[in-house]
Amino acid sequence: MTTHDKDLLLALTGYYDAIVSAYELALREAPLRAGDQPLLAPLRDDVVRSAQTVAAALRAKGGKPPPLPTSPVKPPELAGHPNRTAYLDYVIQAEELTAGAWYSALPGFSDRRVIAVATAAMTDVGRRLVELRRLAGLPLLPRAFETGSV
Repeated sequence: MTTHDKDLLLALTGYYDAIVSAYELALREAPLRAGDQPLLAPLRDDVVRSAQTVAAALRAKGGKPPPLPTSPVKPPELAGHPNRTAYLDYVIQAEELTAGAWYSALPGFSDRRVIAVATAAMTDVGRRLVELRRLAGLPLLPRAFETGSV
């Protein structure tokens, strides 16, 4: 293990904080359609499990992950946009930023166990993005997963 692996994992935990917060805000405050909640809640639960996996990998490397947020704060970009599309876009953006972060971090990992966590996390992010984009009526292929950028 290198300190670099630990530092990258610690940085990636921040992305999970943002995703969990985005899902929580959408589930609590967005004017969702009747079928949205049963689709979004399991995706949020998947993010929490992924965050726990990343946190476990960080702890295994001697790091201390921060706790996941318990009460997300509504960001300015959602003020004045109390519609379903704005909330879904916010969740998608958080997922795309995370895909880009994993894409950028992957070449920097040296421990095979951390690389396995990274590739599983990237797969999870890609799957969630496809589900979210389908829900939002967007093209299914997320650009961030292809190129590592938004």
